[in-house]
Amino acid sequence: MVIYQFEKGKMKCPSCGNEEIILDPARGELVCSKCGLVVRESIIDYGPDWRSFSEEEAAERGHVGLPLTHPHYGLELPTEIGKEDRDIYGRRLPAERARKVDRLRTLQAKTKYLATPSRSMVQANMMINTICSNLNLPKATADEAFYVYSRAVKQGLIKGRKIKTIIAASIYIACRLHTRARTLEEVALAAGVEEKELGKCFRLLARKLGIKVPPLRPVEFIPRICRALGLSDKVQAKAVEIVRKAEEMGITAGKDPTGVAAAAVYIASVLCGERRTQRELAEVAHVTEVTVRNRYRELQEKLGIKV
Repeated sequence: MVIYQFEKGKMKCPSCGNEEIILDPARGELVCSKCGLVVRESIIDYGPDWRSFSEEEAAERGHVGLPLTHPHYGLELPTEIGKEDRDIYGRRLPAERARKVDRLRTLQAKTKYLATPSRSMVQANMMINTICSNLNLPKATADEAFYVYSRAVKQGLIKGRKIKTIIAASIYIACRLHTRARTLEEVALAAGVEEKELGKCFRLLARKLGIKVPPLRPVEFIPRICRALGLSDKVQAKAVEIVRKAEEMGITAGKDPTGVAAAAVYIASVLCGERRTQRELAEVAHVTEVTVRNRYRELQEKLGIKV
């Protein structure tokens, strides 16, 4: 038996008001521990109908597979004919039947995405995966980008606009939703589109699809900058501390997050004895040296940091 202490008002005995309820999984009943009243019966057991004593055994006896991702769910991928000419028992097919299967396999390959919407969605998915790979983004972010793009297609937002720009905007939205620090400039460069058009398309999709995109924070860019410059965890932790103090004081409001992050890393590198030049910080963060210098002076003066 397992005893559950339910919150007040959630579950209590209707007879004595006791809130300590006992669950009897063998009988499927909830019983009051004080007066013995059966509070509820025929409780559904949502657990597995089998037992396992190891992770391998649990994986083998499971009845369900992996969850559907956005691309697979949206495209409704069909069953494919395998390349091996064998039957269900593993025996090789006769020559005549193997030729028929080969013709069916060729026919399926030609008609797999015969419908225009499916073919265009497959091409879009491939393009999204390629761009995300160039940006070193995980598969979860690519799937989210495809989901945003498919919503844009359903609402007719791609009419009269460049497909590549819509795809790039979807990827940028996915990066923001998954807190992947990528700037408009980086996404535009990887997708081969203009940064100005990407910004317009990004704002359009966010507004029309009702997506609340979280703002970029300088903290998100610090790990990337530190990795690119080979700085230690000590420098990264110090830079994060500087940025958080600046955010609490409202210094970062209205400032380019990459510039603030670069300035914070510069200060932290000097304080920790792993100094990097402002030019190196500017090149890695894709900002100008003037931006790094201005943000550095602001942080130094307003936070009272002596470098």
